[in-house]
Formats: sequence, C-alpha cells, structure tokens
Amino acid sequence: MDTAGEPSLNLAAQRLLRGVDPALGAALLAAAVDVVLVLDAQGVVEDVVGGPNASPIDGSDGWIGRHWLETVTVESRPKVLAMLRDAMLRQPPEVAWRQLNHPAAHGADIPVQYCALPAGERVIAVGRDLRGVALLQQRLVDAQQAMERDYLRLRQSEARYRLLFESVDEAVLVLDAATQEVLEANQAALQLFGDEARRLVGRPLPDAVDAAHRAELGAGALGETALRRVVEGLPDAFVVTDLQGRVLVTNRAFADLVQLPAGEQAQGQSLDRWLGRSAVDLNVLMGSLRQQGVVRLFPTTLRDAFGGSAQVEISAVAVPQGEPPCLGFAIRDVERRLSVDSARPRELARSPGQLAELVGRVPLKDIVDETTCLIERMCIETALQLTRDNRASAAEMLGLSRQSLYVKLRRYGLGDLGGGEPSEPANGS
Repeated sequence: MDTAGEPSLNLAAQRLLRGVDPALGAALLAAAVDVVLVLDAQGVVEDVVGGPNASPIDGSDGWIGRHWLETVTVESRPKVLAMLRDAMLRQPPEVAWRQLNHPAAHGADIPVQYCALPAGERVIAVGRDLRGVALLQQRLVDAQQAMERDYLRLRQSEARYRLLFESVDEAVLVLDAATQEVLEANQAALQLFGDEARRLVGRPLPDAVDAAHRAELGAGALGETALRRVVEGLPDAFVVTDLQGRVLVTNRAFADLVQLPAGEQAQGQSLDRWLGRSAVDLNVLMGSLRQQGVVRLFPTTLRDAFGGSAQVEISAVAVPQGEPPCLGFAIRDVERRLSVDSARPRELARSPGQLAELVGRVPLKDIVDETTCLIERMCIETALQLTRDNRASAAEMLGLSRQSLYVKLRRYGLGDLGGGEPSEPANGS
C-alpha cells in the first residue's frame, strides 16, 4: 500500500467525524470491533465495552480497576507495554495491530487482536476477537493431518498390493472395466508373454486376442459388471440368499422398500425378518424352489423396519450349482395396483345389508353361526391358495392341526380328500 495516502485518509476521517455526538462515536466504535478498553495513562482499565454481536471474553467483567498487564497471559505482557508506550508517543496516532492472549477459565487461551490509540490523557484499545479464525485454523490443521494419515495409509496399502501383485505365481493383468485397457501386468505375466506383455500395457486387451475369441473375451470382461449395474438400478427389489434364506446381496430398491435404517446392512440376516405374514411364507417359497426350481408371482407381504407392510408378488429361482449355491428373489410392490382394483376375488355369500335384513326374522345365534362359517371358509380357501394347496403349510398358517383342517375341508366340501385322510373326531371340532 502507498503510505503517502494515509494522512489524507486520516484527514478525511477527521472531517467526517467532526461534530459527531460522542455517544454516536462510541456506538460506531463498539460496532466496528469486538471489545473496547478505556485505559488511563498508566494502563489501568477504566471501562470495558463489548461489541453488540461479540461473545464475552472470560473474566472481562472483572477487568475494571486492574492493569491491562494483569488481563493477559505472560507471553503477551511485553506487547502490552510496547503498545502503551507507542500510543503515548505517536502523534498523529499510527494504527498497528498486535495479537494478545487472555487466559480462559476453561479451555484454550482467547486470542484478541488489539490496536492502542491515544485519546488525550487516556489510551483507547480496540480489539477483534480471533476465536473464529483460530477455530478455522485448527480445522485446517486437523484436515491436513487427516489427509497426511490417509495418504500414509494409502501408500502402505499400495506397497502391500504391489508386493502381493508381483509375488504371485499366476500371470495377472489389470484392466480398466469400461475400456478394457490393460493398466498393469505383473512379473509372472511378463515372463509368460515376454515382450508382448509390455506392448499390452496401455492398449485394449481385445486388440491382442485372435478375432475368433474376441467376442468371448468381451462378454467375460463386461457381462458381470453390466449385470450388476442393471440389478442395482432395477425399480423392483432384488435379493440373493443362500439355501437357508440368509441374505447375501440386495439392491437399492429392496433397502428402500423395507426402509432399512442408514448404516444397517441386510447381509447375513434371514429374509423372513421382512418377508411374509409369518415364517410359513418363506418356508413355502423355499420348499417350492427345492422341488421345482422356479416360483412365479407368489403373493405375500413385505414388512418394513417401522412395522408397516406392503402387498408384494415374488418370482424366485434356485441356483443350486452356483458359486456359492443361492436363491434369487425378484420382489414387486403391488400395493398400488391392489388398492386401485376394488374388485375382490371372492365375495361373502351375504352382504352386510343382506345380513341386516335377517334381524327380527332369524335368531341372532343363527346369523352369527352363518357369518362365522362364511369367514372360516374364506380363510381356509385363502390359505390353500397362498400355499398352493399345501395343506400342512395351510394348517400352520391358520394355527390349526392337520386333523382339524381336514375336518373343516370335509365340512365345507373343499378339496379332494379321498379315502385316506384323517377321519373327523367325535366332537366335530
């Protein structure tokens, strides 16, 4: 900065402030800085004024009547003496800022940048609180240290990777997944391919393969990556489990559908935590997969992490020869479709209005008995449909013994029981 312009700036400020009310001048001064100290000629604090938006400095309410030296830390006291001396000697006053530290009752010292100016027989010290700047500086230092630690870990990981990469006996080429460009070749690859391996680095691998095998190489390099991206982007939920129903892989749509909390992983948990009205549904699904290998459009429910549920349809496939053996489930939310379709698959024989018309003409006991029978029959038919006519699973879903279920099937004329099923007990239950 050109120092020749400073006197004219001071003169301009003097002309602007000439005749200004002292109270207004004090308010302007307090608004411009965070703290103002009024000192006598010996440096004793006569008054302390804090800025309107400034945080109070620890202990500042007890500074009045004490020497300025007593309010700062030991290493800041020589600066205080120099500022007092310079303020009383310089005419016109020179603006020079110096950082002082005030001791805090708890935590680190409080840094404040001061400028001391003469005011007749007194000295005015104005200060700017540097705690915000110090906090930013500390965050910068912490970030730099974290970056250095991460860089060190990265270098160590790279060194371990390099050691393993070069020490394996098998030839290994590292490719770019998108372009199939060869990025690296280990020592075993160099020995196997000779000079050709060095020419491979930086070139797409298919260019070095016979045309007859080029298409096959492209499908082995890109097929798995493309399939993974497709599955992850599917709008329908997709889950892969082991043969016992423990989750191995899920896509993003499944996590959204079950409202999986942030940070929680589905891997390793049993699928029946979310699937079905009870464990029966998953057992029925897995039983069908073991017998048939494929299940299509199996209706059930999916429960989320907050207790809600949605109607879903599941198509599944078993891959017993996979590595590892697994089951795949495609889960489609049909809640909206079912809510739009108001038609029910089967209706009760009597509507509520028809039942109401029976009041007064038929005893209440008969009305209740008829309604109970209708509901019981509907529930049994629904359970048989959900379990694909697996009567053992239907009995478990309904909370009945197999014998009781057969009794009710015979009572309502449902299914083909034949002559070999359990007979009805004497009590008819």
